[in-house]
Amino acid sequence: MKISKFAAIGAIALAAVAAQAKPVSLTDSEDPVTSGSFSFEGTKDSSFWVVLDAGTYSFESSVQATGETLAGVWLSYTQNKNEGHKDDIFSLSGDASQTLYTGSFSQLVLAQPTKVFLDVNSILGKNAKNGSFEGTLTVTSAVPEPATTALLLAGLGMMGFIGRRRRNNG
Repeated sequence: MKISKFAAIGAIALAAVAAQAKPVSLTDSEDPVTSGSFSFEGTKDSSFWVVLDAGTYSFESSVQATGETLAGVWLSYTQNKNEGHKDDIFSLSGDASQTLYTGSFSQLVLAQPTKVFLDVNSILGKNAKNGSFEGTLTVTSAVPEPATTALLLAGLGMMGFIGRRRRNNG
């Protein structure tokens, strides 16, 4: 009798661990990317991730639900189950029916390759029996403005001029 109770408890615990949603990669590997447009879909609370290389990034995302409503969609540095965590990068805005979430964010600066998560929190219940969602995440690497590039080249030219002048005077 005691063994069957322990076996039942173990089976329930194993099922609970297996039922936890693991984050899904938006790419085929863990190699860092610098840009791309990624599609995703799901039927329940889900987390999707992509590894971004060091650099400055802009994001655009849209998530559309069918047959259910969404409680929130956000981008963060860690997989979140609920909104409002301190590591959120930005939250998408929902429409009045909470079936369409859209948003954009620019100027995220990463000093090293970093895993970034897109979390979708659905409102499970009455409407979720046949519900699903699909969306896109577009990541764009910022390109320096021409004025910034010109200033960099001018500075390098000045350094070369000063170095050459010192060598000729020495």
